Amino acid sequence: MFVFSYPANCPQETFFTLKGSSFWEKATSEQSAISNIDVTASATVRTNNCGCASLSPPSSNSGVVEALWQYERNRGLKDDTIRMKMRKMSQSPTNFHRMSPALEHQFHRERSVDACRSELFRGRTPPSAYLQADAHLGNFGIVTLDSGKPAFSSNDFDHIGYGPVDRDLKRLATSAILWSRATGADEAAQKAAVELAANSYFDTVDNAVNKCGIEPASLHLPPQQVAPNGFIQSLIDKAANGPSLQEFLAKNVKTDANGNITIAKISPLDPEADAQMRCAISEWATRLPPERRNFTILAIGKQVGEGGSSAGLDRYSVLIEDIATNERRMFQIKTAPASSVQDQSGLNKFDAVTTIQQQRIMGEKDRYDGWVVLPNGDQYFTRENQPHKKVEMKVDTMTPAQVQEAARASGSILARAHVATIDNKENLTSWIGQPCERREALDSLYRIAKEFADANVTYTAELKAHLGPAPAKADKKKK
Repeated sequence: MFVFSYPANCPQETFFTLKGSSFWEKATSEQSAISNIDVTASATVRTNNCGCASLSPPSSNSGVVEALWQYERNRGLKDDTIRMKMRKMSQSPTNFHRMSPALEHQFHRERSVDACRSELFRGRTPPSAYLQADAHLGNFGIVTLDSGKPAFSSNDFDHIGYGPVDRDLKRLATSAILWSRATGADEAAQKAAVELAANSYFDTVDNAVNKCGIEPASLHLPPQQVAPNGFIQSLIDKAANGPSLQEFLAKNVKTDANGNITIAKISPLDPEADAQMRCAISEWATRLPPERRNFTILAIGKQVGEGGSSAGLDRYSVLIEDIATNERRMFQIKTAPASSVQDQSGLNKFDAVTTIQQQRIMGEKDRYDGWVVLPNGDQYFTRENQPHKKVEMKVDTMTPAQVQEAARASGSILARAHVATIDNKENLTSWIGQPCERREALDSLYRIAKEFADANVTYTAELKAHLGPAPAKADKKKK
């Protein structure tokens, strides 16, 4: 059940209370309702460990479907877009988990010793750092280093935010279980994937803080941690031998007989929106290094139906050409969402400047990263479309052993991110304690992750039942 409170000593988080199973209410001192549905008769008031009153939903329903509808509407999505996103979510528990990070942060907050402490390490308070915040396995993959070479790292920072470090570990652990199940792994293999991720995290923290240190602002997995003939190396090799930037652009950019340039799978903007975006991009260019500022915008379009948790939010593709070199590049402009670890209401927008600054602190590098602001105040962040990022881990083609290798690598990357951004690194080592203490923590982490993995199975079934059969596709055959 989604029942949450707002303790005064955790001011970095803003979340909602699910009342009954029909609507959300902002958890502020005023408890201002955002719906006029009266379900107080079906809710019971209780007091949690922090002494904050909250309302419990009926026990017969998790309320997750109603919660999702309200959350996505709060984000500004239209009902047909929400339904499209829900169809994707209902396809499998892994899809549901991937596309609903805010629900997981709610889930783990409710199950903590209290709203600020963790069940791991006997209730010791985890330190806070900048979190990836959506650390499922699908958000780890291939990135392009400054050298132009591919490497394995975290490759999606849309939900980056400041919060307790155990949240990233729990999301990664839940993902490891769900991905293992999708490959047909037994429970022993599922638990092994969780423990490999966690132990890799612990070992990397130990090495970074107490021994050899970590290169500043370097998230990617170093070569010495990549098995020569393993799954991660195969992804790196595939990216290295894959299409070049020129081949990538040739495949995705078309020029007609009249010289009009279009981008594949992109819808053109109306003249007013096009002009506003061009103006915003021109302002963005002033923040680029001097050698990258002079370019011509060849095409702009809106992407439709893309993304996981960000599906439905506005995103655009832009093709530019350097005036001096005639080199073409494509970059993406994405809505800056509120961090799912800091806000699960859907009502807030995380400012793009903060998003990019946090990405840079954590170690994310992109030659075209930055932010644009439209005349109406909407903020977006930018990043280059890299062909290497098309080399992704796909659970439907993986084996249990490959999931375990990916989990181990991802755990190390999370540790590198946390060590790079935490104020006092000793607080992190104090939280994870000595190796002899970790067996109990591993068991707790697996139990917690399994509980939420099982919940995702239930939520997926509820969502599928709510949506009913998918509408029949139109017959495209020629008559």
